[in-house]
Amino acid sequence: MTQIPYNKLLYQELWIKAFDIVGPIATIAFLAMTVIIPAISTRPQHLEVEASTTINGITIDLEVADTPQELSRGLKFRKELPQNRGMLFNLGKRHENVPFWMHQVKIPLDIVYLDNGVITHIAANSPPCNTSNSENCPIYKAPSATHVIEFNAEKAARLGLKVGDKIQIN
Repeated sequence: MTQIPYNKLLYQELWIKAFDIVGPIATIAFLAMTVIIPAISTRPQHLEVEASTTINGITIDLEVADTPQELSRGLKFRKELPQNRGMLFNLGKRHENVPFWMHQVKIPLDIVYLDNGVITHIAANSPPCNTSNSENCPIYKAPSATHVIEFNAEKAARLGLKVGDKIQIN
């Protein structure tokens, strides 16, 4: 049996060539990820319209957020919300002292809290909070809620909504 002599120089040359190929690819991949990851994390969420409500003869189509990721993202990074559109946050069960905040939301909103269809609180004309320090953003709370609807600012007033009104979600 003939043994092939180990050629240390050939082995080193192969590694150098491999690094010459892999190095630039890894660098490009790393640089691309520094651009792609922030772009993905600041991409607005557009959910399916799965519900609606008719208030004083005006039908509002509702995008429905019901997973933890959808609830957390909400309307962040959205630059606009169509006139008769809103987002329904399905909290799954009744919660007390329900906090909502406007961190990284780009448009002013009305936040309407519902407890089994009855309005418990309206945080009207809540301004966007685009500061990098989320601790500087106000937190809006309601005594209780099973659902929350966000509309464009002043929509609740235009619809004539007030605490105690009942909203039926279809």
